[in-house]
Amino acid sequence: MVSALAAVVTVHGSVERTFTYAIAQRGAIHADMHAFAAFVSRVYADPRGWSLGGRVAFRQVQTGADFTVWLASADEMASFGGGCSRQWDCRAGRDIVINQTRWFGGSLFWHGALDDYRTMILNHETGHWLGLDHQSCPAPGALAPVMMQQSKGTAACIPNPRPLQEEQARVARILDLATPP
Repeated sequence: MVSALAAVVTVHGSVERTFTYAIAQRGAIHADMHAFAAFVSRVYADPRGWSLGGRVAFRQVQTGADFTVWLASADEMASFGGGCSRQWDCRAGRDIVINQTRWFGGSLFWHGALDDYRTMILNHETGHWLGLDHQSCPAPGALAPVMMQQSKGTAACIPNPRPLQEEQARVARILDLATPP
């Protein structure tokens, strides 16, 4: 079953690029989808995230989206294709798939607040959609890159739910955005 919800994301700054996304669900979902959509909207509007301080806007639409953010039950995760398993979240083509089990329970390896974990998994999978690969812990005691597989552990890094400045700069280059003043 697919369900779509509408929302508007307001960002401040000079928007240079806009992406559209849809919200959908697959499987037996027990989460409040309106609350899920609102959370996604807040994460995408956060200037510390992939909005790059307001230079990138994410707008939720009903149809014709650039990508879809799914909330899926664990037993439906594999239906999204290779790389998706019942244990983790994934990105498959135009689909960012959040595992409902992780959404409600986080990960045993995450040592922080559940909302921060949710922010991290959404930023991590969206980072893949934006063109980034996995990263490792750069140094003991450093903030973990959001593209590190923090759901599986942070090694000697500090858990971190948002992209590092270097990760934001990489996405700005991928998107061919003007150099900020």
